[in-house]
Amino acid sequence: MSKFVGLHRHSHYSKRDAIAKIPDIVNRIGELGQAAWALTDHGTTSGLMEAYKVTQKYNKENGTNIKFIFGMEAYWIPNYYIKDRKASCHILLLAKNAEGYRNLLRLATVGYGNCGENPDNYFYTMRLTTEEIEKHKEGLVVTSACMGGILNPTMETVEAVAVVGSSGRGKNTSEHTNIPVWDKNLAYDRARKFQSIFGDDFYLEIQCATDKEQVEYNKRIVAMGEELSIPTFVTEDSHYVYKHEAETHRRWLGIDPVEGTYYQTDDYYIHSEEEVRVALQYLSDEKIEEVVSTTTAIADKCEAVAIPFGENHFPSMDLGSKTPMEAIRDIVQEGWQSKVENVVPEEKHGVYRKQIEHELIILEKIDYINYLLMTHDFVKACRQDNIRIGIGRGSVGGCLVAYLMDITRIDPIKYGLIFERFAHDKRSSSPDVDIDVPNSRRQDAIQYLEDKYKLVYHVRTFGYMGERAAIQRAARALGYEPSVLRKLPKTIEEQTDGTLKDLASKFVGIIQNYGCHASAIMLFPSDPTEWCAIEKQGDDYVCAYEYHDLEKMGLLKEDVLGIKTLDAIEDTCLLTNADVDNLPDNDKDTFDMLCNDDVLGCFQIESGGMRKILGGIKPSSVFDLVPLVALYRPSTIQSGTVDDFIERRNGKAYDYLHPKLADVLRDTYGVMLYQEQAMRIVEVMAGYDLGQADMFRRAIGRKIPSEMAELIPRFVNDGKRLGVSSDVMEKLAEWLTNAAAYQFNKSHSAAYGYTCYQTAYLKAHYPIEYFCSYLNAYKGDKQEDLLVYIHDAKQHGIKILPPDARSTTCDWHIVRDKDGKKALRMALNYIAGVGDLPVPLDNYGGIPKDKAEALIKAGAFDFLGDRQSMLENLYKAGTLDKLQRQLELATERYEKNKTVYESAKDGTKKKSEAHSKMLKYSNQKWEVYQKIEEANKTCKNEFDASAAEMEVLGMTFNDIFSRYDVPKYEEPEVDTKGKIVEDSSKIRVVLCVVRRIKHWKQRNGKPMMFFTIECPSGKSYDIVMFNSCYTSLEMNKVYVMSLKGNKFRKLL
Repeated sequence: MSKFVGLHRHSHYSKRDAIAKIPDIVNRIGELGQAAWALTDHGTTSGLMEAYKVTQKYNKENGTNIKFIFGMEAYWIPNYYIKDRKASCHILLLAKNAEGYRNLLRLATVGYGNCGENPDNYFYTMRLTTEEIEKHKEGLVVTSACMGGILNPTMETVEAVAVVGSSGRGKNTSEHTNIPVWDKNLAYDRARKFQSIFGDDFYLEIQCATDKEQVEYNKRIVAMGEELSIPTFVTEDSHYVYKHEAETHRRWLGIDPVEGTYYQTDDYYIHSEEEVRVALQYLSDEKIEEVVSTTTAIADKCEAVAIPFGENHFPSMDLGSKTPMEAIRDIVQEGWQSKVENVVPEEKHGVYRKQIEHELIILEKIDYINYLLMTHDFVKACRQDNIRIGIGRGSVGGCLVAYLMDITRIDPIKYGLIFERFAHDKRSSSPDVDIDVPNSRRQDAIQYLEDKYKLVYHVRTFGYMGERAAIQRAARALGYEPSVLRKLPKTIEEQTDGTLKDLASKFVGIIQNYGCHASAIMLFPSDPTEWCAIEKQGDDYVCAYEYHDLEKMGLLKEDVLGIKTLDAIEDTCLLTNADVDNLPDNDKDTFDMLCNDDVLGCFQIESGGMRKILGGIKPSSVFDLVPLVALYRPSTIQSGTVDDFIERRNGKAYDYLHPKLADVLRDTYGVMLYQEQAMRIVEVMAGYDLGQADMFRRAIGRKIPSEMAELIPRFVNDGKRLGVSSDVMEKLAEWLTNAAAYQFNKSHSAAYGYTCYQTAYLKAHYPIEYFCSYLNAYKGDKQEDLLVYIHDAKQHGIKILPPDARSTTCDWHIVRDKDGKKALRMALNYIAGVGDLPVPLDNYGGIPKDKAEALIKAGAFDFLGDRQSMLENLYKAGTLDKLQRQLELATERYEKNKTVYESAKDGTKKKSEAHSKMLKYSNQKWEVYQKIEEANKTCKNEFDASAAEMEVLGMTFNDIFSRYDVPKYEEPEVDTKGKIVEDSSKIRVVLCVVRRIKHWKQRNGKPMMFFTIECPSGKSYDIVMFNSCYTSLEMNKVYVMSLKGNKFRKLL
């Protein structure tokens, strides 16, 4: 067993610094026979849980007993009032027991601002003072960390330095300069201070990098340890696993191995004991033995902290004198009276009562009752605050109890959903209910949780580098020009440069950023640092661990997802008093609209692929919309499931593998589409209960050979005992195994299908209100994306009026035109560069000039006079002067960095940074110059209203086809439904404006394009351009083009 233990190791959770992945670290430690290791990422605890679990897994699989030590390389600061990024330095913290682990989490939390209570603690990174560390010192080992640590303070001294003449020859001159030198007195004072606080738990740290500066530092620290009687130990400060990965690491950081810079050597890898000893040969044998052996002593001092999983730490609810079961029964009874009593035929009441009792028994057994009570309370509070709640996404849709508690809005018995897909007593997992709310009200919903439970936090996510991003980053690291970068293939396999291919493959999977989960919210019953640190993420304070781990610790997660579609539904209902929660199953107007391919703005069915399936299905009721989400996925398309479904629905004959399957598969025409169907099949064919059936479904989905070898024969034999032939059971097992790749959760499909129906119903019956609400819900999207819906509104006969600064809202709104008819007034915040403003506006004098310019160009101030005069006045009021000052400043900064670039040494970071800044300010100069040219042109040339509107609106209220002889041009050939005939043989000359462009690549890598055109009639068509006739197009520009069906031929 190795005497050396690595106690200072970084993983890629030290984002933008280390590249070592935790499984690779643990495997290497196992190879080297090291007894323990510590993860000490920079200023974060996020990687600790993965490191703990991976180490445990490695031990179990390999029969080892490697100890994992929880740690962190924190940032120390003399006091929190210092606002200087260079003032903080490193300090290493290790947990030697469970109390130390908790204090490690508390210190990380405090360093990040203590959940907002002490925001000054954080300044670009977490920071800790000596006093704060002392307050939470119990159970911690503290070390001096690296050369960037607490024992390497510097002070500046003025020294004479020889300066060679500019020619490099002749007599040397001398000048004075500030040289940083080690502040020995301050370093010793700090060491004594931490020694007095931590006693035997404070250590001095040296490292085995071999550059000159590190060697000198190590010698100073060794001498300090001997003088102050503080034990010294050695670490690697590893940032990658193997020595040969040093160049990959430097490429990742974008640095060159220049003398005098960090990472100049290849030493920041996981060392063997022998490699450590060789690296320290400048020390005596006795000292080498001491610093190596001390690593084992520290590891022995640290206990193997165990993280308890499987407990329950849900916040408590005040139920008065009721038990949880009594409380949930009372709520279910209320739901019964409103949703079943006079709604469901009485002969079916027995089925409902039996299912309720079945579910309550299971829910109590698996400890879900409190969770559902808390979720019910949350949903009820949202509805009381007029926050619309979604239908009920995910497997909870199969729970009748949740439906009667009004957590979901789909009757699972009516839709044929299965409770056991959500919960059963064979599976132990955390409850999971997704609560969808309007995007604009999400924070209001979360605020209720924060007010009620106090300790409520978002959850961190981790952005792992994907293949395309890895290619781009690797190419930049290798010095590829931007013009070349854009043309690189999207996959690593397609790369022709071997060096790029190799580097990109090494970058894949490295954490490149942290994020905040879109929906997960954790509720803590007490101090969160009992379970995890709370670290700052942007403007939020987030749980540093992944939410699955927190759930396993017994904490409650609520999923609250903001959905813009719910904003559109809610706002339309407010404008119309429509009740979309109680719609008829088969509204004719709605389904006629969908069958006519009028689907823009309808939830989940706008894509070309969805529309094609919709056209094949020809839906006539809400039940026909349920399969759509399940059908439109790559696996179902590739397997032929979609074709089978559509053909059989339209009359193609089919047989069942066995008569027992008829009741299970009848609704999907013999196609096994849903996970719930797989469960039913296992139930009826092998006699399993639905809990067992769900476990079987999950197991075959994993396709683990050892599990399959046991499960399949048992399944076949169980079917044979029920009288089914082994031949049928074996075919069925194969079918189930293959279908596991594409089966979908029917509860989820039902929720999305009904939401789709709600949006379609509103569009069919209240078109102007729905378009108004939809455009407001998606107002943050790109103009080019919203233009499609604006043009669709026009095709529905809705009049769009220009924006008006006198409006009392910045949003889209409905007004009466001069004829008294409803019209849609364009939003002020739709205008490019405007956003929300205090309205109404009587003039443009009190708003920023760039916003005023956009408003004038859009026509929002037309009531004040002609646009050209207003723009001239605006420019004369200071815009040109301001632009000139910007140009002068950019020029000055460019010249300054040019001087630095020309004087800096080749290959240095200083030269590289100066070059980057030169490019930055050069681009700024060009951009400002262009604006000056545009401003001058606007003042001198005749104003073009159409061009101005196109610039800020992406469309124009003027007739852009006025200079063309419109009658001489055609429109694309369409069928009886007004849909373009894709395979038409007729060539047509079309006058159009391009409204939307999507660039694509063919399988051979050559460019192609999908684009949308609008013709003088106002109708829009989707066109495809293949590489054989590829040509560049511009958005919002008028063209005359030759088309054959939906295929572009050429410009005329």
